Amino acid sequence: MRIEAFTRYNEMTGDAYVMDYTQATAGKRKVCIKEEDPDDIASFHLINPRKTTYWAVNFEENPAVLKGSDQCECMFVSSRASSKGWVCLVELKYCLEKNIERNAGDAFKQLYETLNKLVELNIVDYKSHRIYLNISIGKFYQFNLSSCIRQQNSLTAQFVSFSLSNLANIFYPPPNFYNN
Repeated sequence: MRIEAFTRYNEMTGDAYVMDYTQATAGKRKVCIKEEDPDDIASFHLINPRKTTYWAVNFEENPAVLKGSDQCECMFVSSRASSKGWVCLVELKYCLEKNIERNAGDAFKQLYETLNKLVELNIVDYKSHRIYLNISIGKFYQFNLSSCIRQQNSLTAQFVSFSLSNLANIFYPPPNFYNN
């Protein structure tokens, strides 16, 4: 992982909450990553009970890196992995129930484009990172970092059920995975 490609990132050891205020504030506030649970908007919650050290990258604070791509909100990355590391990309969609299907497709496209751009720029590679793509729609999901760390050497695809109030947590296999 080439974290130095980003000018702004935070090293964290606790839980993290991701919120996107863009729509709610007509663009006056945007994506925020905080250690406190917000009381004014739904958020994605990264749970870190083991206090594992990781980096949090808000892509809006690093616009030059992914310039020209339709990126997701943020990325969490293992900073001190003892073996294969992990990357967790997050996309939030605040929408009405009738728009969930369309927005889920758009969210996956953003995650996929972000991942491809990170790979193209040699910031992330499939051989040294286990990749998690997280689409959060409606009531937002809690992603437990402990399970990610325990499973980071497994090649098994992991899926969490997707419902109106849940997130799809998807392990993204390398491109040659489908050709085998």
